[in-house]
Amino acid sequence: RYPFLTFTVMAALNRPTTATYDAPHLTTSLQTSDNEDHTFSGILFPISVPTSLPVQYLTLTSIWVRGHLGPMTVWCTPDLNSPDPSTGVQRQLSSDPSSWTRIYAGQHGPSPRTLVPLPLDPPLKLAPGSKIGLYIHSTLPGDQALVYDNYCGRGCVYTDEYVTIHPGHSHVSNRPFGSTSMWGWGSAWRSGRVFV
Repeated sequence: RYPFLTFTVMAALNRPTTATYDAPHLTTSLQTSDNEDHTFSGILFPISVPTSLPVQYLTLTSIWVRGHLGPMTVWCTPDLNSPDPSTGVQRQLSSDPSSWTRIYAGQHGPSPRTLVPLPLDPPLKLAPGSKIGLYIHSTLPGDQALVYDNYCGRGCVYTDEYVTIHPGHSHVSNRPFGSTSMWGWGSAWRSGRVFV
């Protein structure tokens, strides 16, 4: 005779693989750390959605920033986890303007202490398992447009059950996607930076 075995399966293991409901009333805000390490013209970074969410997509409606701001734009890439349909090659996060689509443009007054929303038009729909690039930029002269932090760790910068924000690059040119720094020499991109 064999002993009687009982198995208990957690409900989380039996959850649907796709959503069976619409939940537009569920919203969340990502609270990132803000050490106010630096200010410059822009920040470029990847954001990803875990594959474990039983939803069709998450909608990113706005990004909040602070600094002296000025003429602001927000740009996004297609899913970096899928190959480019024209070449079949895996997409990479790039500073090439042809890889990006502008999803916000607006003028803002200085707001060095208070976060200001940049409403995305259209809002971004992020499917589980997707990873996109975001680039937030200001053409304001000088180096105080956007606040960002240095990145001193490994792996992701912020993660919760919905999204992961990865380390990125600051941009020290007030020309969108500009390759020369505001000082006229050296690269305009600084690695190891964090969106706050």
